[in-house]
Amino acid sequence: MQQWFTPLVKHLKGYDSCGNEVKMRLVTETCWQSDIPVSQIAYQFEAKTFDGGGSWVADDILYINPVNAIIYAEEFKETPIQLTIHVPNDFTLVCGKKIDQNTVQFAHYDELYDHPIVASNQLKSFAYQVAETPFTAWFYGLKNKTWTEEWLQENIQVFASFTQAQYDLFGSFPFPNFEFITLVPDYGFYHGVEHITSTMLVLGPPDRVLMPRSKDLWGVASHELFHCWNIKRIRPESMLPYDFSKQQFSQLGYVYEGFTTYFGDEILYRTGVFTLDDWMEEISARLLEHRSKPGRMEISLADSSVITWMGGYDAKYKNDRVSIYTEGMLNALIIDTLLARGSQHTIRLDHLMRLLWQDAQNGLGYNETRLIQHLQSLDPNYSWKLHFEQHYHTPIDLTEEVLVCLDFWGIGYRWNQEELQLFEKN
Repeated sequence: MQQWFTPLVKHLKGYDSCGNEVKMRLVTETCWQSDIPVSQIAYQFEAKTFDGGGSWVADDILYINPVNAIIYAEEFKETPIQLTIHVPNDFTLVCGKKIDQNTVQFAHYDELYDHPIVASNQLKSFAYQVAETPFTAWFYGLKNKTWTEEWLQENIQVFASFTQAQYDLFGSFPFPNFEFITLVPDYGFYHGVEHITSTMLVLGPPDRVLMPRSKDLWGVASHELFHCWNIKRIRPESMLPYDFSKQQFSQLGYVYEGFTTYFGDEILYRTGVFTLDDWMEEISARLLEHRSKPGRMEISLADSSVITWMGGYDAKYKNDRVSIYTEGMLNALIIDTLLARGSQHTIRLDHLMRLLWQDAQNGLGYNETRLIQHLQSLDPNYSWKLHFEQHYHTPIDLTEEVLVCLDFWGIGYRWNQEELQLFEKN
């Protein structure tokens, strides 16, 4: 989503080849220019945002998201980069790329911007492998809290389980290694941001992370790992390539966020990490959130995707649009059910994701037309074009349709006024 980092850049100065200071002018909301060429730029960055997409510095941690903290010159954005990070000797440095004596090499700025960096002397971690690919889960902020051997073994098993299931769905990993980096504040927080070889998670307080059956940790980790395919590689064609110099809107947020939200929990259920009660709890919560939004009858999901990009997660817009996460997740459930019903359970939404993954590996992004074509190939007897018009370009209440889908999966329901209770039918 669109964010503005320019106000966090302080005391920016340019220097010519002789070391003389050159006046720099802010000419747009994201761009500085000088009257004569500069060979060096120096500035301070106010690292004060403790979330999955920000940057933060304290006595025991350096957390940098290059996408907001490191400026690039337009003419050099494809130039290889060497980044050296100076931290105390007792700090462990974590990045999704190989680190050689506190130095990391990047092929270009786009790769740099997709690799957050954390250095701290307060990191705890566990590791596992799937398909000979190494994964590490890092945690900062647990302080004097410690995990039990039972918690450790449970989480290694859970992480390996949903990682294996996602590998099985797509058939390959799109990275040589992967880092889950979790920042744990003392207060309640839940956030995650995806990257090509890592994810930044912020989940607090510590007891929420260390509790038995830490469903919040598993849910956000599974969601962000799925993003490594769905948005980091499988992208709308309007975001290929991604251009950091301008806004790139998309009406397809229900695919890159909604489908990911659906699969994040669905995979946990398929692998037995989530019980049926856990799965029904998630569906019920999403449906009740949908029903609480007056915007569902005023604005389409496609238009909401654009507005979400413009307004981010600003609470003042919460009733003026619908959530691409919640609405997209419910719509993913509907498509998954339609495919399963039309094929006697032999085709699922998984098949669409595999087709999109094949396209991505051939350098193709998706648009609505391509989505409809793929779905039509999976179920030629259903009018997918009409479905998209009714579900994504028209305001709609999904309640009855979702309940019909749940009935197909053997889930019954009852209403207690506005409270929805789901149950397994005998």
